[in-house]
Amino acid sequence: MKLAVLSIQKGELEKAEKILHLSLRVAQEQSNAAAVTYIYDLLANIAFKQENFKKAERLLLELSRRLAASSTDDNAFVEVSLKLASVYASTGDGERAEHGFRYCIDTQQRKINAVGEQHCDPDTLGLWGMAVDWYARFLTSRGEYSRARELTERALAVCVRLSGESGEQSVVLLNDLGTLDSLCEDYERAAERLSRAVQLATERGLPDLAAFHVNLGVVQLQQGLLREAERSCATGRRLAQRQGDDHTLDMASKCLTKVKALL
Repeated sequence: MKLAVLSIQKGELEKAEKILHLSLRVAQEQSNAAAVTYIYDLLANIAFKQENFKKAERLLLELSRRLAASSTDDNAFVEVSLKLASVYASTGDGERAEHGFRYCIDTQQRKINAVGEQHCDPDTLGLWGMAVDWYARFLTSRGEYSRARELTERALAVCVRLSGESGEQSVVLLNDLGTLDSLCEDYERAAERLSRAVQLATERGLPDLAAFHVNLGVVQLQQGLLREAERSCATGRRLAQRQGDDHTLDMASKCLTKVKALL
């Protein structure tokens, strides 16, 4: 099993899948229910990474069926339901995605309310934050920027509480929030948040630093701060080239082209 996880981390998904199918056969022969459940989860994650959403849906439905036998209120069941909602969002099934995200958020909120946020265990609270974040991303894809921004602010507050302001996920959410500020045409606040995200990511050496620089540059361009935008996007392009990040490199180049046309 460890070899399969290591292969997934290296991006060797086909190799990991073969190992997991062998492990699944052994686990089933030994009637090891916990191992079978864990393997299904890993296989579903691989299918999602490969954008084989029908396969991911089938695996997750089987996994949820197995978990539902014990409890539909458990964090493990909610996490699988959240992944299913994400699959539906990726395949354009907005109705089932909406229902799934709302179910996960409401279930976790009910558990948090029962004990109070101050006394809630980190796993339950963290899963609530993840559900809120994923739902916000879904709303962003549908152009519901204002609602997505409100939810992302809530997810960020929980993430900062659990892992600190400089935690990697906190910085990613701060960047997302700045981007949503921009989409809501609140450029001053966007620039403040994105600048802070760049600062924190630089201090931590986070892998998304190139994209954060470009996001800041785009907002500075929208503000008419052309020299600042040029510096930010040029830095983002340099970092993206170093990392082999073609998507961010393309974004940086487009930003610099626009800046050059206006200078």
